[in-house]
Amino acid sequence: MRLPGAKKNVEMVWTYLRNIGATSVSVSAAGVITVMIVVYKLSILAFATTRDHQWNVASWVLPPIGRLISSQGKLYMMDTSTFYTSGSGDTQIFQINPPQHEEMGSGSSSMPSKKLIATCWAGKMPAPQYLAECDSEVLVIGYSDGFFTHPLVYRLSDLILNRAVPVTSIGDNVLFIDERILSVSSKVLPNIVGDSIVTVHPTELYLAERHLNSDTWLQAADGRIANCHLSRPYSLIYHIFTCCHRASWNKGTILYQFKNQNNWKVKRKWRQGA
Repeated sequence: MRLPGAKKNVEMVWTYLRNIGATSVSVSAAGVITVMIVVYKLSILAFATTRDHQWNVASWVLPPIGRLISSQGKLYMMDTSTFYTSGSGDTQIFQINPPQHEEMGSGSSSMPSKKLIATCWAGKMPAPQYLAECDSEVLVIGYSDGFFTHPLVYRLSDLILNRAVPVTSIGDNVLFIDERILSVSSKVLPNIVGDSIVTVHPTELYLAERHLNSDTWLQAADGRIANCHLSRPYSLIYHIFTCCHRASWNKGTILYQFKNQNNWKVKRKWRQGA
């Protein structure tokens, strides 16, 4: 796989590779292992198998903001005009399957296939934002309004069947929502009930909890996370929430609590994009 500018600037290679959107690994019945990697900076899908000698790139280009996740060896992606404009529109959900392999021969892989599997209608969810995996199910998470105050969760399996039924139970788990989504059992969380989401309140900037069957936001932990006003020791809730933001947790900081917190203190030029 050739990356633009790679021969001219080694640092650019690190910038590309540290902006991985999603990765999937699958094993065929013949024992062939396939790895698919989405490179955000280039909007491309790179893939390779144990039968290949180099990385390959899919012939089609991904949208710049694809909202990707990996689940059970496949990639799932949302695409809609609302990601790029202020208008409304239906959201298409695609499934990217790993390439098929011939039983005989050592030729290179076929191309991964991208298939439209569901549509989330603007009338049901005007602002879809995320895909998430919870108990081996893929969920579509968004809001019923443009102000991000009324969250909605649908099962992808329902949307595939043209059913738009809001989810009110996610197996006693809690979804932490930010740059990425984490599903955590409520049994290990202090003061957070199951079947809830935890995210920054859309207007008051505290870490908020909302049950999927409720219209009320509750404070999930003390302090206002976006104003650097958290007292130590930090609650477990803040540590878990920080794990939704890679550029913070990999430096050992709590999200939004320090100026320039996303800058590496050493070898910074080799860690672009991290």
